[in-house]
Amino acid sequence: MSFFPDGPAGNDFVLIRLRPHRVELMDFSRKIHPDPCGLVPAAAERREGSWSPSR
Repeated sequence: MSFFPDGPAGNDFVLIRLRPHRVELMDFSRKIHPDPCGLVPAAAERREGSWSPSR
């Protein structure tokens, strides 16, 4: 632990938990984008504990 030698007990350590409800992404190398290669990101939303494509 070179950055936080005292770990979570130190006074310079902060842990943040993020729980997103929606994510947007584009990855042309994996063909994750709307057709025909538009510049609008693909999106997924969390519903009932699992991720689903957004409409």
